[in-house]
Amino acid sequence: MLDPDSGPDKTYHVQVDAIPDQALLQALCAGVEADGEHLRAASARLLRAGTRNA
Repeated sequence: MLDPDSGPDKTYHVQVDAIPDQALLQALCAGVEADGEHLRAASARLLRAGTRNA
């Protein structure tokens, strides 16, 4: 159930300290290497935005 390869997809709502542009959303989907593992979001989109964060 918790295995990312066979378990259900998960949805996370996060707040960032900037208004994300298309480049930031693409970077989230491209991911990073951490401890020999590639971590990335399957998709990222803007849900809502304030004046300084989203």
